[in-house]
Amino acid sequence: MSIALGVCLCALAGLLNASWTVPSKANAPKSVRVIDDPMETLPGRVIWSFENFLFFASFTVVCLASLICVVALGGVGRVASALSVCDSFDIIVITVTACLGWGSSNILFPIAVAHAGVALGVTLSMAVTLIVGTALPILVDPSSVSSWKEASLIVVGMGFALVGLLLSAYAAQLKGKGGED
Repeated sequence: MSIALGVCLCALAGLLNASWTVPSKANAPKSVRVIDDPMETLPGRVIWSFENFLFFASFTVVCLASLICVVALGGVGRVASALSVCDSFDIIVITVTACLGWGSSNILFPIAVAHAGVALGVTLSMAVTLIVGTALPILVDPSSVSSWKEASLIVVGMGFALVGLLLSAYAAQLKGKGGED
């Protein structure tokens, strides 16, 4: 994969990640808003809670991601043949740990959003994801970092993420004390 394609995919992922909560915002256009004020709801329009919206979004993502993976690998037959060469125990461990981690995060995320708001909740969640997701593979396999220059760039990037995380956590703390949104 070329670097330009990687950068474009990262930008697209960032755009999608930043905009998926738009339908849950009170000031979103009515055409895309799924959480309404009961006083201004049109007859026959469903009012969703944030948790209902999150469940629908999560379920949709799982279905779409599964479909994309199957198509990207060349169909169900190729997926089956790829899985057939893998150790069953490894597949079970990966599936269980991924489901527990992802499932727990989907339960905890709405709680974070309820306390910190959507903007801070997503920011805090993404910062922790970036820091842990970068550090964990390196801690598991230190040989994955090929040079001191690469390691230095990784540390600098994680430093920026940590500063962002700390500033966002401070903002959440100020908001909890009655600060402005």
